[in-house]
Amino acid sequence: MNVNRSYAKLIVEHLSPPKRPWWIPRRPYDSSSHAVRRRRKTAATAISTEQGGLTALRSLYEIEELSRKSSSKDKYLPIWDRSSASENGIRIAEGTSHPRKLNISVEGEVERFDVLFLRDACSCPLCVDPSTRQRLFQTSDIPSDLTVQSTSLSRNGDISIRWVNDIPGYPDSHTTQLTRDFLTRYASLRNRMRARHNDQRHVLWDREIMKADVRWLRYDDYMSRDAVLYEALKQLSLYGLVFLSDVPSTEAAVERIGLRIGPLKDTLYGRTWNVRSVANAKNIAYTNQDLGFHMDLLYFASPPGLLLLHCLRNSVRGGSSLFADTFRAATLVRLNSRMLYTSLLNFPVTYQYVNDGHHYTYTHPTIELEKFTYRTIRTRVANVNWSPPFQAPFEADIGDDDEGCELRRYLAAAKAFSAHFQAPSAQFELRLMPGQCVIFNNRRVVHARRAFELDGGWGDERWLRGAYVDTDAWLSKSRVFSERFAAREGYGDGNGNGDEFRGMGEEGPLFGKGRGRGGGDEYI
Repeated sequence: MNVNRSYAKLIVEHLSPPKRPWWIPRRPYDSSSHAVRRRRKTAATAISTEQGGLTALRSLYEIEELSRKSSSKDKYLPIWDRSSASENGIRIAEGTSHPRKLNISVEGEVERFDVLFLRDACSCPLCVDPSTRQRLFQTSDIPSDLTVQSTSLSRNGDISIRWVNDIPGYPDSHTTQLTRDFLTRYASLRNRMRARHNDQRHVLWDREIMKADVRWLRYDDYMSRDAVLYEALKQLSLYGLVFLSDVPSTEAAVERIGLRIGPLKDTLYGRTWNVRSVANAKNIAYTNQDLGFHMDLLYFASPPGLLLLHCLRNSVRGGSSLFADTFRAATLVRLNSRMLYTSLLNFPVTYQYVNDGHHYTYTHPTIELEKFTYRTIRTRVANVNWSPPFQAPFEADIGDDDEGCELRRYLAAAKAFSAHFQAPSAQFELRLMPGQCVIFNNRRVVHARRAFELDGGWGDERWLRGAYVDTDAWLSKSRVFSERFAAREGYGDGNGNGDEFRGMGEEGPLFGKGRGRGGGDEYI
């Protein structure tokens, strides 16, 4: 029975996921869900209504075939050769009309892989050294006219491919073998990110949430038990903040804590450094003055990812530490004003340290988003840059352009952004005592210190020992431990990753409030 092409468009619209109001949390789209089957039935009903004389519903197969024909994207989709189906959800398409693509069904979803990608991914001993696990060829060696000679599929879902016009010097018998797990991982950008543990959840927190969920880990357990270190890494991923207790009162302790995660970042302040009040200080942190919310070393091209502060002595009056979540503040700005949020994404802010024989400077936007992400509508925040004590004069839109107003727009955006973490309800405050150490994400959590008084008496001192760990080293350790521990406890398995709004304090319950570990509403 012929169906008009206009009805095919109607089917495509009904088969597509419905538009989701902004206040409804986003959920993963499952093509096999009952809701999708119901929409397909609705599409067929709509066709019968529009055609008037058509009373019988199209079968599910007919509806899907019609929608494929109406889509230019699926121009080359073939008819399946059912003899090539494996027992593990992998099928190879036969008769594809595109010479440089290979259509593969992965868990029921058709994916089109470029043969260049498949050849480039070969990990046989001729292509990747078994010992060093490093490549023995380069992508530019692959001929542009590479094509598939033959394919075969094992019962466990692994694919073997023989090539025509392979890399010069490779034997005709060279075969690329790709596992079912590999094909599943690379079937979508979402799968690729999660397979590398690059899509960890964030809990956006305020004072009340951090009071409920703050984690204190014993130093001995952290140093000796991998499961406890993994708990610390999870906490840093979720909240950006974790504390250690019972730390030895030695200057070397902070170095040992940092090395448990990765190599320390050596800077102009040294491999480790002191935070204590000194005369003629070269940094405001080395005074007893009030130190506002900031992040460290933003005058670097690559600021450190983790900051560690170990308290050795604290006998002064005042000097408590404060922490706040800038990812939460950034999200609140985005929800309230897209214009101001865009200004925080784009307007360049320069930071500098020009003192004591050093001249460091670098320019960052206030908010940096994730790159190469499957979240194309609401891309998550990757890093925040906020350090007023080390801010240099602006270098863009400073009045030379009569048409420009970006600087004034940025001023409004900065006010709105900082107001969200300057509010007392957003701040987690405590007084670090000897034997305690804080570790936090320097690209997410801003920290501050209240002023303190020195009475001049013997032993009257506030002394912290600090160190940095780079983001790459921290994430490397996180991935290694996630691979070891995540599967056994169900964490990081690709389910429920995103941002979680656990509460809004006095800001208002935008997405409801949750209390206790694991509560609240997920927000992406």
